[in-house]
Amino acid sequence: MIDGVTIRLAVTAEQRDVEALQLRASLMWEEDRRHLLGNPDLIELPLEQIERGRVFVADRRGVSIGFGVVVRREDGEAELDGRFVEPDSCRQESAAG
Repeated sequence: MIDGVTIRLAVTAEQRDVEALQLRASLMWEEDRRHLLGNPDLIELPLEQIERGRVFVADRRGVSIGFGVVVRREDGEAELDGRFVEPDSCRQESAAG
């Protein structure tokens, strides 16, 4: 745990909450904002990714502040994809730092 942040696997019951976090994080980018506001259904986190244990959520004191998805590449390796952070939690320094 770093500064009260823990990383855990997402659960299926929070699919919509994580998608809402993704939308809030994506709306930070001015170049995407208009398109996303007109097409909010573009934000979708497949339930299968959660069920397969590929979605990791960052919690700070019980509140989800971000998430990422680990995807398997065709070469058998994996990569961290779809990293999203709550706008209010971006660029915060640690208490030690």
